[in-house]
Amino acid sequence: MKLSIEKDLIPRVRTLIDEVAHDATEDFSTDLDAEIRNAIIMAAQKMRRDLGRAFLLPLNFTSTLTAGADGSGTATMPDDFGTLVEFQLRGWKQPVTDFIEPGSAEAKQQMHPWTRGSASKPVAMVTLSDNNNSIRYWSAAKQGGTYVHELDHFQYLPIVDDSTDFLPIADEAYDMLLYQSAALLMLSKGETEIAGQLASMGSLTPQQPVAETE
Repeated sequence: MKLSIEKDLIPRVRTLIDEVAHDATEDFSTDLDAEIRNAIIMAAQKMRRDLGRAFLLPLNFTSTLTAGADGSGTATMPDDFGTLVEFQLRGWKQPVTDFIEPGSAEAKQQMHPWTRGSASKPVAMVTLSDNNNSIRYWSAAKQGGTYVHELDHFQYLPIVDDSTDFLPIADEAYDMLLYQSAALLMLSKGETEIAGQLASMGSLTPQQPVAETE
């Protein structure tokens, strides 16, 4: 489910805090919503690192493709791109799930027709620029002797930072995020005992840990 931090998450975290704040000694008269938002971002960043796709649901992005003459091409990337899940063109036998590193031996192999990626074993890497980063891929599949540059799907996990407004959260991680956010807020207020209770109610230990490479 894709949830708004302002409309969906902050009110729910505030409700949790209201339920426990009667035992707190800290004054909650400051801009609480801004503090809750900061706590949500911090909790979401940790859960993204620890749980990966068990926390965030992959988002779909419709890239604009620009074809090269040799079967290679470039694809636009979303502004909130964080981690690749799958990038696949029509006709590819498998998706790209990891980018190669610019300047690596694999990247240098893409400069030669006999060693570059193909529709059977496609390869892609991120090309950095001052304006917008893009994906460079090798190579599109051929149909009738012509390279076909058509996107099948592009899925990714968004980055979580101070500009994040929405979070595509897995259903199972919803309560966990609320409790962890409330725990961080209470910890910032010096309410360590209450923070510990809230954190224990939203354990960050997944049933099956998910490894994720940044």
